[in-house]
Amino acid sequence: MNDALRTAFAAVHGGRPEGIWAAPGRVNLIGEHTDYNDGFALPVALAQTTRLAARRRTDGRLRLHSTQAGGPVVDLAVADLAPGAVTTWAAYPAGVVWALGEAGHRTGGADLHFDSTVPTGAGLSSSAALRTGCERACALLGLAALRDLSPDRLPRAERLLPARLRPLVRHVVTENARVAEAVAHLKAGRVAELGPILNSAHASLRDDYRVSCAETDLAVDSAVAAGALGARITGGGFGGSVIALVAADRAERMGAAVTAAFRGAGYREPHLIPVTAAPGARRIE
Repeated sequence: MNDALRTAFAAVHGGRPEGIWAAPGRVNLIGEHTDYNDGFALPVALAQTTRLAARRRTDGRLRLHSTQAGGPVVDLAVADLAPGAVTTWAAYPAGVVWALGEAGHRTGGADLHFDSTVPTGAGLSSSAALRTGCERACALLGLAALRDLSPDRLPRAERLLPARLRPLVRHVVTENARVAEAVAHLKAGRVAELGPILNSAHASLRDDYRVSCAETDLAVDSAVAAGALGARITGGGFGGSVIALVAADRAERMGAAVTAAFRGAGYREPHLIPVTAAPGARRIE
């Protein structure tokens, strides 16, 4: 894979990169829609990675290319980087360079080429209307963030809130508690105990946060019926992905059952991705 990345770099930028780095994709094992409430989450790094071949420049130019995005090299002046100045995929890496400069780091130019095996399009929608309901609930409760509301205080808080905000608050508070419970089980080696936590999280995301859909509900139900210890929607919601906890010797049967359920419902065939924990971001060459 690194040979292919070096070849692609040479075709786009000429010569060889100075180094190659990899950053994993990640999936939240538990802890959904808690991040913008100052809450807790437990992500897992995936074996699928975005890899970067890079070489420094001395002329202040940032030249970016991606195998997945295709098209010509995006050529930018580091000195001109600013929020909103780049509107394509290149805004993500360019934003990192801009943020480093804002933090006081010396940032020169670079030739960058990206390649990725991380699935795209797995989370389909913004949660801004939800990022607003939670803020309104905090204001009414006199809290800085919903993280500050403990489960034992939830019943009283719900009585103080309008009906439309109660489910949002209930999900965030109970999801934070689920993260803590999951961490305790993992530290004790009780991996199977995560199953009911995943199922409870899905019910909360489906019923209280209302970010699930018929396809993800079917994936969860059919996975559990086929032997998964637990399953839930993961990501931003409104579609996207489902994560299932299943013994290795039952994974193939579970995948076949989910595929059959989708076929029977007239849905497009699901994309099944085996997931195992992997190392974090690192230099690989």
